[in-house]
Parts: sequence; structure tokens; C-alpha cells
Amino acid sequence: MVLLAVGLPDAGQFIHRTENGSHEEIPLDMVERIRVQAEEFLKNAQLRSEELATKLNQARVQSEEYWIHLRNQSEFVVNQAKNQSEEFINQAWEKREELRTHMNAQKEELIKDIQKQQLELLEHVQQLEMEYNDHPYFLYGFLLIAYLITSYLLLLKVAKIDKVKASWTSYIPVYSLVAYAASVGSYNLWNDRWNGVCMESKLFLVCYCSMQIFDISRSFAEDKRDMTFWAMLLHHSISLLSYGMGIFTHRMHFFGCFAGACEISTVILAISQAVKGPANIYRYYLTCFTSFTYFTCRLILFPIWLIIFFWDLFKFEKWKSHSLLEISIYPCSIMFLLYFSHFFMQKLWAYQCKLTEELFAKKET
Repeated sequence: MVLLAVGLPDAGQFIHRTENGSHEEIPLDMVERIRVQAEEFLKNAQLRSEELATKLNQARVQSEEYWIHLRNQSEFVVNQAKNQSEEFINQAWEKREELRTHMNAQKEELIKDIQKQQLELLEHVQQLEMEYNDHPYFLYGFLLIAYLITSYLLLLKVAKIDKVKASWTSYIPVYSLVAYAASVGSYNLWNDRWNGVCMESKLFLVCYCSMQIFDISRSFAEDKRDMTFWAMLLHHSISLLSYGMGIFTHRMHFFGCFAGACEISTVILAISQAVKGPANIYRYYLTCFTSFTYFTCRLILFPIWLIIFFWDLFKFEKWKSHSLLEISIYPCSIMFLLYFSHFFMQKLWAYQCKLTEELFAKKET
């Protein structure tokens, strides 16, 4: 046990220290130095503790900053990975959609090719059927030519009728049949004007071409080689080429039948020429009716035909599916017929005026 004691005032400069029964004197200045040293040590310890606290705070702030940085970095990495995964998923989805679209397009093209092949096969089969079914119609054409030759010769040789009346008389039943077939064929094929075929259209084309062949043969055998002969020969040749092409291609039958509806006026004209005689009131009314039907069935019908033809031609781009000869010979034939009908209408009108003058001259006398 150590006991410290401060000396009495008379001692002044010593501090007595007693330990284990021994007595020791310590100088006062040494005690002061020790106290000063202790205070300095305490100050240094306090400063050191403050420095340590400051460093600890700095370390804590740095750790917090590092943690925030690490968290932000982890969030950035996570977001980047998330965005990359979403982009990858979107790319994969787009690729899947592209593949599906491509496969659907290939599927549609394949279906279209199959349908096109089926249509081509069906058209080929229909063409074969039409060619097979055309044989009776060609027989009808030969029978029609035989009828025209026989009736014309009988009227000319047996009935002793002049050539003009014999020709027109033999034509009356044929033109009636042709006009009927053309009218019905036009009505039946209105909704399939470029590729439609019906029984009446084939009958009309064959009968009309047979009539043209007979009339060309008769003209070469009997008519004079004047302007009327050459005009009629050109008319018959163009008509024969146009309608004959329709027979073998099995297309554009509507336009053939619609143009053939003009033969309605030819029936009336044939009757008028077959009963041609002196001027009378019945002859006058028949001529007026002939002029009316000729004007409506030709000078009005042919422009309507041209309008329908060119409307369909440019609207449906028919030059892609039909040959140049088909889309050119028909309108050229109709234009020529329109010009020829206009010229003949003038002659018919002049004849009607002449007949009117003769009829009124008879009434005055």
C-alpha cells in the first residue's frame, strides 16, 4: 500500500511518500512535471480519440457512399440486364412474327399457285368439253349452208323469183334464228362478258359464220365487181374473222352476240326486200319500221357496244389475258360496221323519201 502526503508548510519543497513502512521524500517540481505530463497525455489522448472519431465518421460516410454507389451500380446492372432481356425477347418475338408472316405469305402463294393450276386445269377441261360439244354446232352450220343453197336455188329456178328477192327470202328464217340466238346469248352472258359461253352464243356464231361463207360464195358467183361488192366482201371477211375467232377461242361470245343483235333490223329489212313492190300505204309503214329498227339496232347499238368494250378493256386490263388480235379485230369490225350502217342508212332514208313522194303523188292523182 502506497500513501502520499503533502508536507507541512515548513517543509515546503518535499512530498513525503510512505510505502510498506519505508519513508521517501519526492520533490515538488517532479510532481508538477508529472501532473503536466499527465495533462498533456490526457489532451493527446483526447485529440487522438477525436481524430479516431473523425476518421470513424469519415469511414462511415465513405462506407455509406460506397454502399450507395454499389447499390446504384447493382441497380444499373440489373436494369441493363432487364432491358437487354426485354430487347432480346422483343427481337425474338419480332423474329417469330416475321417467320410467321413469311410462312403465311409462302402458304398463300402456294395456295394461289394451286388454285391457279386448278383453274388452268379446269379451263383446259372446259375447253376440251367445249371442243367436243362444238361438233354438233358445226353440223348445224353445214346444214344451214345446205338449206341456204337449196332454198335459194328453189326460189330462183322453180319459183322463178329474181335473185334479189330469192336471196332475201331465203335469209328470213335464218336471220330470225340468228337474231334470237344473239339476243338470248347477250342476255345470258352479261355477267361474264369476256369468257362466258352458252348454247345460244355458240349457235349464233356458227350460224352467222355459215351465212357469211354462203354470201361470200354467192357474191363471187353472181354479183358484179363494183364498190358494193368489195364493201360487202370486206364486211363479210372481217365479220367472219371476228366471229370465227370467238368460235375457236371460246372467249368474248357476249360481244359477238351483242353485235349480232343488230340482225333484228336485218329480219325486217329482209321482209321488206322480199315483198318489195309498188308503192302503197302498207309498203310505206313497213319501210318506216325498217328505218326505225335499222337506226336503233345499228347506229345506236354499235356505239353502246364500243363503250362497253373499251370500259371493260381498261377497267379490268383485259389486254393481259387476251391476245392483241382479239382486242383489236372486234372493235375494228364494229367501227367498220358503224360506218357502213351509216352509209346504208342514208340510202334507206333516201328510198323512204322517194316512196313517200310516190305515195303522195298517187293520192293527188
